[in-house]
Amino acid sequence: KAHYPVEYLAALLTSVKDSQDKAAIYLAECRTMGIEVRVPDINLSVSKFTAVPPPAEEAGAGALGSIPFGLSAVRNVGEGVTDLILAERETGGDFVDFYDFCERVDTAALNKRTVEALIKAGACDGFGKTRATLMAQAERTLARAASIIADRQRGQASLFGAVEDRTTSEPANGQPDLPEWPEHEILAQEKELLGF
Repeated sequence: KAHYPVEYLAALLTSVKDSQDKAAIYLAECRTMGIEVRVPDINLSVSKFTAVPPPAEEAGAGALGSIPFGLSAVRNVGEGVTDLILAERETGGDFVDFYDFCERVDTAALNKRTVEALIKAGACDGFGKTRATLMAQAERTLARAASIIADRQRGQASLFGAVEDRTTSEPANGQPDLPEWPEHEILAQEKELLGF
């Protein structure tokens, strides 16, 4: 705890990830010690809580680093789905947008409830869309991704299949971006899904 506080607290948080009451104690300890616990990130988080060193420009200033929330610690997201997400990220690289994420991860495991939990927990914030926009697009995006995956498994592809897959990631659904939810709603959803 004295020499590796971020790593120590990340390990403690992982050990109690299934108990929000116990996790709250260690989250409070992180705040006291000045260690930032960040919402999960679909392109950064792994299954458990991990220590991320501070940026190079802050390292010399005594910054401790941060702890991204572990994906499997998000309510309604299990180890199985987390393993699929991490395997796909390792194989195909970071997810470029929400549609890319839905298309690349097996939709048999990545259901609507899991996707909504990830959105509300902040794991998809890095895609540059508001949580309200992603929630409004979730069902349609999942359905389109499932259709494309099914076609691919049957060996069918459109005339422009390869081009379409890589150049038009986001589905053209004609839906404009929505303004973000009020802060109190975002915080309530994070509290429900993350415990803090």
